Amino acid sequence: MYQRYIVLRSLFLILTVVLVSGTQGYTQSNILNDLSRSFGQYNTSVLKEKVFLHTDRDSYIAGNTLWFKLYNTGTNNQLLTVSKVAYVEILNDSLKPVLQAKVEIKEGSGNGSFYLPVSLASGNYIIRAYTNWIKNFGSKSFFEKNITIINPLKGNPIAASEGPSVYNVQFFPEGGNLVNGISGRIAFKVSGPDGFGVNFRGAIIDQHNDTISRFKPLKFGIGSFEFTPKSGSSYKVVVIPANEKPVYTSLPEIFPEGFAINISTLNDGNVKIAVNTNIHSSDLYIVGHTSGQILVTEHILLQEGKGELIIKKEKLADGINSFTLFNDLKKPVCERLYFKYPENDVKLSATFNSATYARREKVRLEIAASGNGNKPLKSDLSLSIYRLNNTSQLRHSDIQSYIYLTSELKGTIEQPGSYFEEKGSQRQELVDNLMLTHGWRKFDWQSILLQQQSSFKYLPEYEGHIVRALVKNKLTNKPAENILAYLSIPGKSIQLYVSKTDSNGIASFNTKNFYGSNEVVVQTDPLSKDTYAIEVLSPFSNEHTPQTASLNNLKTIPDSIAKQLLSESLNMQVNNIFNGDKLRQISPPKVDSAAFFGKPNKRYLLDDYTRFTTVEEVLREYIPEIWLVKNEGKLNLSVIDQQTNNSFTSEPLMILDGVPVFHSEKLIRYDPLKIRSLDIINRRYYLGPAVFDGIVNFSTYNGDMKGFQLDDKAAVVDYEGLLAQRQFYLPQYMNEEQKNSPIPDFRDLLYWSPSIRTDESGKTSVEFYTSDQKGEYIGVLQGVTEKGNIINEKVKIAIK
Repeated sequence: MYQRYIVLRSLFLILTVVLVSGTQGYTQSNILNDLSRSFGQYNTSVLKEKVFLHTDRDSYIAGNTLWFKLYNTGTNNQLLTVSKVAYVEILNDSLKPVLQAKVEIKEGSGNGSFYLPVSLASGNYIIRAYTNWIKNFGSKSFFEKNITIINPLKGNPIAASEGPSVYNVQFFPEGGNLVNGISGRIAFKVSGPDGFGVNFRGAIIDQHNDTISRFKPLKFGIGSFEFTPKSGSSYKVVVIPANEKPVYTSLPEIFPEGFAINISTLNDGNVKIAVNTNIHSSDLYIVGHTSGQILVTEHILLQEGKGELIIKKEKLADGINSFTLFNDLKKPVCERLYFKYPENDVKLSATFNSATYARREKVRLEIAASGNGNKPLKSDLSLSIYRLNNTSQLRHSDIQSYIYLTSELKGTIEQPGSYFEEKGSQRQELVDNLMLTHGWRKFDWQSILLQQQSSFKYLPEYEGHIVRALVKNKLTNKPAENILAYLSIPGKSIQLYVSKTDSNGIASFNTKNFYGSNEVVVQTDPLSKDTYAIEVLSPFSNEHTPQTASLNNLKTIPDSIAKQLLSESLNMQVNNIFNGDKLRQISPPKVDSAAFFGKPNKRYLLDDYTRFTTVEEVLREYIPEIWLVKNEGKLNLSVIDQQTNNSFTSEPLMILDGVPVFHSEKLIRYDPLKIRSLDIINRRYYLGPAVFDGIVNFSTYNGDMKGFQLDDKAAVVDYEGLLAQRQFYLPQYMNEEQKNSPIPDFRDLLYWSPSIRTDESGKTSVEFYTSDQKGEYIGVLQGVTEKGNIINEKVKIAIK
């Protein structure tokens, strides 16, 4: 009997273990599936755009032209075709825009230029770029970089006042927190008064003045060390910069309990994740993701508060991978960024036909791009070739370091390109320290797990530039909702857009083919009993990130290069004198000049008919599609419907040079000798949210509404459309007469092209001529292949 009891008891225990194990496995699977599903659902609703700007150089003389190429990339770094407009600004040290432009994007890229006026003061400036959609995610998502503009004509900049040395000492526990009794890694960053990392010696001292740990930076004031906080101990930190007084600070808060995570790279390239906790827990979960994609979901079984797992390197994406540690309640408890160096399988060859050249000699550069198996790759590239000097040093600002590093991290990263140039054994340690000091960002898992729907204020401009106007009721000063508003761009090309205001009183007009500076007219129907105030809103952002606000002033220009700057300024002025017209040439945009309504049903050129002295006579005598009826002493105009051959009961949309006119008597009183043509649409016409009983379009000879008085309720403002393209001037020296021309050629920017594309063969070539300026020149070639490979290549030539 006793033996039978023992057997039954053993079977019961075994069954219990099996059931509990099965339940735990089911729970673990559920939690990982829930995390993956929530993450996937959240990210499918959020489009990711990332803008990079390639400028021809990083430092300029006032009076020069700054050229740029813009790349808009998405997942897998491939060019995106969603947004059709980008916004580019240059900000001064007060964060005020000194130059702004709206840049057209085609097939994921665009280009433009800024003339840098001689009124600009010497100093450091920020150039930044973003799309309307990117504004939804704040200025931290904008592209930003420093450029230097020097104006020798305005004298030497004044040095910043020398104040007390202030050092910023920061500590970053791996995973987020220091936990009592748990060994962890602490990263640190120490920067000087100028914001750049400094060299120093540091130590941690306990309450007994015993030195617990010593540390020093590996590079750029950044490094890390191991540390175990002990219960009952207190700590202070001393940092001693070179030739400076000690700086005393403290460690981050030490928590009595919590979790710690450590991520390291093994010799075979795989990644080891180790976790440690003093909280009673048996199950933890790791989720790895990047660019809206889940890469890794793993369960970690703890034994005595410790656990680890190995992640195969093949599972990780190139660039930054985010790892989040969850407890069994699906609560994120640790976060860590890990960087995997890109396995860039693109091969780019950029070869000059010679290493050295004489003045005014022809240069040829052969370019070829290929992928795995030497398969040719199509690519979209930009190329700048300029003279190296003391004011144009390489700043390590390139598309590779931006796409993979700076766009994904917080704060300003010093020389980001150097992390890719590093080839030694410290390479992974350097970038690991960078992840620890710039990567703690607390990913918003709460919104994801709760499936909170994101609300977006700004729409992607997938058709063209969106002009926004705020409409308010003048009596109540409140936003006017559900009001029809009209945007017109007066001119020979008839552009009219109609929008209905939203709950915030905003009317959004999706414009097309709107280039250059022009007047725009925004109005509501003046026949309405209510009156409205209209304000055309700027599409540029006035938001700034902390790193933008920390822009440093340019210090005094050393005397050693003052003469060189003056010489470069004189060379620039000589070029402007002799080649000013060629340097200022604008390429006319290729646009469809047809009116928004397309081909009219009938067009009348009034010079083909007898010229009458009143518009009424013109309409009565030879415009059979229009019917004039006098009502209460006023002439009303209607169009004959082509389908019913009866006149519409309401007046048509009446336009003069693209601007709606709501009072027919104003058009009837207009001088007909100023009207060149008359277009008739004699059918019902739908334009956005509006419906019109036909259209009558009057066009003057110059498209300027000459002599016509607009309604005083209309808002007329000067507005910049899309940036017109300036042509890059390339002189030709194809014969001896041209080579021996006495006109000086003092160009130090030999070549710029934003539109270099390798074809199906993966190849292309460029040609240009050298100038009269001897010296060493560098060529910077950047871009993206159709597969999303990043291209960043530098080549050099010399002019003897």
